[in-house]
Amino acid sequence: WDFHYMTEFFGAYTYSKARENLKGRISHTIGGNVQIVFIDNGTKFEPKFLYRVYYGLDVDITSKLKVISEVFYDPYWASLLEMNEEEKISDIDFDFGFIYAYSEQFRFGLHFQRPLIAFYYKF
Repeated sequence: WDFHYMTEFFGAYTYSKARENLKGRISHTIGGNVQIVFIDNGTKFEPKFLYRVYYGLDVDITSKLKVISEVFYDPYWASLLEMNEEEKISDIDFDFGFIYAYSEQFRFGLHFQRPLIAFYYKF
């Protein structure tokens, strides 16, 4: 698609509780988003609505290391496997990975799905 403008709306609810051994937390997140992309068809911009709903789980392994997972429904997403096979396999996908907290402000992560490497900086 040749698109020029995009707007995204999202919402999520997270429930978090301390682990039984009081070392870290377990968090559950349910959410969704809608992206509105405006595609240039040559004469005007047409809106296209892309959406995703998801459930995420993250568990603190240590004070600096967290394992994350997510299962999501997104009919517009192409997983790495689908991109490699060049065919649509499923509208339901999953991701898992690890987040390492170098400091309170800076964290980086490794994911199974795109983005494979992520950087998080809190201002």
